[in-house]
Amino acid sequence: MNDKIKILLVDDNETFCDIMSNFILKQDDMELSGIAGDGQEAIYLIASEQPDFVLLDIDMPVLNGLNTLKALKSIELIKRPVYIVISAMCANKTIVDAVNLGAVYYFLKPFKVERLLSFVREIRAIPLCE
Repeated sequence: MNDKIKILLVDDNETFCDIMSNFILKQDDMELSGIAGDGQEAIYLIASEQPDFVLLDIDMPVLNGLNTLKALKSIELIKRPVYIVISAMCANKTIVDAVNLGAVYYFLKPFKVERLLSFVREIRAIPLCE
């Protein structure tokens, strides 16, 4: 059985994705379940890969992060991942909207990757109520 934390990265910035994926791949307790460049691709990967966590940007082409969260609310998934927004957009309304649509936290870019990965571990350690 694989107990690694499965993370899906959703961001249209290739450099950012390269940096994040390198950090994730170096973690013994994590694995990268995929990278999506827009929300539409993310929805497909969430349904097929069933990640534990989705690190989601807001400003993306095709389907932005807020609309992705909105679409995911109406889709039946075998497993609901934990959504964490990672974005440079710092408008209060955007942050509130993201949380209201299901994001558990909103990291503003730039941020310390180690802190984000530590946060993922902390959330994963919380026992879920069944």
